[in-house]
Parts: sequence; C-alpha cells; structure tokens
Amino acid sequence: DENGNFKVYIKIPANKKELNIRFIYIPADNFENVHLGDDENGIYISGRVKNSSIPSVVIVYVDPPMSCVIHYIYLNDDMSKSDSPVPQFFNLLIKVTDGTTGDPITSANVEIHDSYGALFATGETNASGMMELNLPTDTYHIKVKTYFTAFNLKVEASKKVTLSSNTVMDIRISLLVPVKYVGAAIYAITLVAAISIVYTVIKFAIRRRAR
Repeated sequence: DENGNFKVYIKIPANKKELNIRFIYIPADNFENVHLGDDENGIYISGRVKNSSIPSVVIVYVDPPMSCVIHYIYLNDDMSKSDSPVPQFFNLLIKVTDGTTGDPITSANVEIHDSYGALFATGETNASGMMELNLPTDTYHIKVKTYFTAFNLKVEASKKVTLSSNTVMDIRISLLVPVKYVGAAIYAITLVAAISIVYTVIKFAIRRRAR
C-alpha cells in the first residue's frame, strides 16, 4: 500500500505435508516486521518496506534447498513486479576431509549462515564427505561439526566464502586427539591400574592374616 506494507500469499505444492519454509529479503535494511503467517486463505509473507522507491525482493524457499520451490516477490513504489534483476544463484560444493589422512568425513553436521548471521541452511555430508547446495550470491559462514567417538569430543571448523561463481570449498578437520586429552586418558588408566594393584595387595594381606 502507500505506506509500504505488503502481504503476499505463497503457492505451496499440494503434495507437501511437512514444509520447511525460509526466506531472505534484499536489501535487508529496507525491510521491517517481516513475518511468515497463515490464515484462511493460506500461508503468507507480510511486512513493510521503509523506502518504497528502492527495488526490493523477498526470496522464499519451500522445502530443503537441494530440491526447493523458490518464489521471488518483487516490491517497488507501486507494489508491483519491478525491473530489478533476479539474484544470481551459484553452486556451492562443500568437501569435508580429515586434515591428517585426507579421508572424507561422513555425516558431519553443516550449518550455513548468511551475511547477516542468520542460519540459512543445514545438512550433513554424504558418504563422500560432501554437501552440495544452490545458493544466491552472498557471503556465507560455513560451520562444520563432527565427533571423535573414542573420547566423545566435538570437533569444529569454520570458513567464510563469498559466493560469486560456482565454488568448491575444502574444509579440513583434524581428528587427532589433543595432547591434553591423551595425557588425561593415560593418567586415568594409570590411576585405575594403581588402585587395582593396591586393592589386590591389601586383599592378599588380609587373606594372609586370616590364615
């Protein structure tokens, strides 16, 4: 309307029972009170653009980003479709490997945060230690988490990438146990062994006295 308020209904695939709906808005500082809601007419995005003369777009993602339905909502001074270009999308291939052996790390948790710090997408690496997405151009902060099962330790790595072309990102995580944990483990094993020896000696001495 004349105050920059908008409310747009989103077309949802009829065969989708559980939906994962996310959205971003460009330029972010021209938007306020952006809200995802639903009423008797369906699911909608509403909010307000501060300056309606600036071409603005809301990008809505329905379902996981690997196979999502994408809606572009263009807003300008008369709240109609503008001539601003569609944001470019590029392929991002994330490879997660063991920094020591070079082996792929499977089932590593991957978080992708956008340039505003918001969680944009999540997933896991496949059997080849890879995760692939198609994302709009932006600067992303990639966080990878995995676990060293022998000591139940969480190991993390992070990296930033500015996506302006199809990109392959290599993230290496060292699964070597830190020295302090190795030392602690050796100390614990030694302590248990010492206690066991002392217990055996005491038990043997008691038996000898009993005789």
